[in-house]
Amino acid sequence: MQGKVLDELEVLTHTNLTGTITAKSSPTRVLAIPVDSFDNLLDSDRNLAMKVIELESVRLKGLLEMVTDKNSSLT
Repeated sequence: MQGKVLDELEVLTHTNLTGTITAKSSPTRVLAIPVDSFDNLLDSDRNLAMKVIELESVRLKGLLEMVTDKNSSLT
């Protein structure tokens, strides 16, 4: 998942979900940003905030399409 953002919904909603992420290649680099720091970045950089909204919108649209497709195949 090169260049992918993981767990951003938890950061944006200030929730604490747990999960496991397994790297498929080595070496792997991970950048962890504390929630408060991420909030400050979004407050200070409108372009970053807009990009995060765009990325989340695309992901949510994809999830909605999956659910819609799955539900339509059941009927």
